Formats: sequence, C-alpha cells, structure tokens
Amino acid sequence: MLPLISVIVPVYRVEQYLDTCVKSILTQTYKNFELILVDDGSPDNCPALCDKYAEIYKNIRVIHKENGGLSDARNIGVTMAKGEYVTFIDSDDYVHPLYLEMLLNGIQNTKADFSVGDIKVIFKEQNFIDTIDKDLIKIKEYSAVDALCKILYQKFHDVSASCMLLPIELTKSILFPKGKRLEDLLTTYKYFLASKRVAFVYAPLYYYLQRPGSIMRDRDSEMFLNWIDASNQLVIGCEENEKVRKAAINKRFCNLRSIVLILNDNFKNKYPEKYNRILFILQNDKKMIIRDSQSTWQNKAAAYALFGGLSGLRLLYVFNKIRKFKKSF
Repeated sequence: MLPLISVIVPVYRVEQYLDTCVKSILTQTYKNFELILVDDGSPDNCPALCDKYAEIYKNIRVIHKENGGLSDARNIGVTMAKGEYVTFIDSDDYVHPLYLEMLLNGIQNTKADFSVGDIKVIFKEQNFIDTIDKDLIKIKEYSAVDALCKILYQKFHDVSASCMLLPIELTKSILFPKGKRLEDLLTTYKYFLASKRVAFVYAPLYYYLQRPGSIMRDRDSEMFLNWIDASNQLVIGCEENEKVRKAAINKRFCNLRSIVLILNDNFKNKYPEKYNRILFILQNDKKMIIRDSQSTWQNKAAAYALFGGLSGLRLLYVFNKIRKFKKSF
C-alpha cells in the first residue's frame, strides 16, 4: 500500500499567494497525501480561504490557532499529522507536480532514511514550472554525515526545511524552536545527525519566492541576533564529528561575513560585544577556511580579504557588486 504523506503548510498573511501554493499541492502526481493547513491566527482572509479549501477537498484539514510563529505552526501540524512521512511547504511558495513522487522515490529507491530535493529561488510571482523528465532525474544516496557536509558547504539545497521528505517519527522527535527566527538553521542539521542514509533528488522540485516582508528579507536587530546565535549553535551541535564541525564552521563563516557587512551603527552601538565577537570569529577562522579544500570560493575570497581587516572585506564586497553590475549589461 502506498504510504500516506502529510503536507504541512503554515498560513499567515499570504492571501495573495495561498491559492498558488495549494493548487500546486493538489496537482501532485502522487495522490496519497493529506494537506494540513495551519492557520496561525492570520488577520486577513486566509482563515476563510483555508476553510473553503477543506469544504471542497476531502484530503485537506485545517487547524486554526492563535499566532505563535512559523515554528509553532509547523509543530502543531506535526502533532496532527497522520502520514508515515511529513514535508513542509511555506504558504507563499509552490512545488512542482513531481514534488511528492520524486521525494518518495528518493527514499524507496535507495532505502534512505529521508530525502532532500533541490530548491529554485524566484524573485517575483510567476508560477513558473520547469519541464522535467522524471526518468532522467538523478537520485543519489549518501551517508547522513556526507549529505550534511554537502549542505553546509552549500553544494546542494542549503539548510532549509523545505523540499525534504521526513519520517513522522523524526519530525516528532526534533521539533522547531518556538519563538525563534532562522528556525531551519537551528533544526535541520539535527535530522541528519539522527539518521544514517540520505537521498538527494537532483531536480528543482520546490519554488521559493523571495518577497518583501518575508522572514529572511525583514531584517531587524532581532533577526540578526537570531542569525548569529543559530550560526553558533550549529557549530556547537556538530562538534562531536570533526568532519561535520569543519563544514559547520564554513557555514557559520558564510553567515557571519554576510551579517557583518549589513549591520548598521544602531546594532553596533546597542550590541558591541556581539559585534566584536563576530569580528573575532571571522579573523580566528579565516586560515582554516583557506586551508579547507571544500570551502566555497566566496568563503576563501572573504577569508583572504580579511587579512586587510573589515576594510578588506568591504572592498571585496564593493568589487563583487561592480562585477555583477557590469555582467548585467
């Protein structure tokens, strides 16, 4: 019998995007799934839309709750899930028709503990779908350690909880931290550390919309504090395995070099110890980044630039912006 998949979609202030998301799930080639819409106290018309979907489609369930954030909404969805597997989809994103089928194939064809697909970033609403021949899709199995290293070195997927198909027991044992932003960075690496084998599905199955007002684009002091803390917690959480620890340090270096370039004076004045700690970590880790053959060229370039201090890093940033601008013509 085909396994039931629980698709969990937290819903909050996405009235103009929700229909695209829901329809992309309803048109899946794999049909044995339940869709759990978790209305996280959305103040717009989303609660009514969710109820309307549930009236029309028997495999849609709706949970209405007080606003508690993305982590809380996902966790509630997990507790209500009836499926053997769980996947998370954000309500302003959408997925390829082969999304569920290929992620499940990744597990069944390799006997992996869970599967991970590729994510395609889009910058405006366009409902674009890649033409994919499923017979040509590459599926490869890795040890969980090697898979996590590839993600932390940014060779595939990154740390997002999206485009993963996970056993229900795993999601119940590793919940998202309530009240924290960057919850994926704090959580997804734990899936790998608790598993043995992971399948990568090399196809763009998930379409991530970067929009104004999304969590990653809404950058304030709280978000930066969460980003810094999550990056440090990642290294601490991976310290028992030296191979993974090096990869985690590379991911933290990538995050901190981005953060330090966009922090404003208000943050520096309000959190001087945090700011100085970022600079210390970057300078302390730069030689390791350079020596690590797996480091991205962006990390290596930033590490070399840091021999000129923060001014060197800023100069590199300006140079890259000019180079990208020239390439656009």
